[in-house]
Amino acid sequence: MPEKSPQNWSLLTLLVSVIVPLCGGAIQYRQAHKLGDWSLGTFLADMFTSGFVGFMVFWVCHDALEQPDSICAALAGFAGNLGVTIFDYARWALRRRIGMPPAEQGKGEEQ
Repeated sequence: MPEKSPQNWSLLTLLVSVIVPLCGGAIQYRQAHKLGDWSLGTFLADMFTSGFVGFMVFWVCHDALEQPDSICAALAGFAGNLGVTIFDYARWALRRRIGMPPAEQGKGEEQ
């Protein structure tokens, strides 16, 4: 279906589909990492993840579900905000399932 492709979106739609999730990711990063814990590498990784997840949600909402752009942008912002959190939860669940201790345990406990 060629009409259901980001190549056919307007420039404004493309900008919204990328900028809104990045803003959601920036808000999540600021909440998760206080200003003293700022790291450029972590920030860029979180922004990439948030942007990717939010863009994919926007794309599905826009093309598959055929929702208005405003609803797609809102959902993309939520997905951008939760993008890194969802991957952190999946990593925690996988570690728990295979029997590994959580990443927080073992840091500085043995002295």
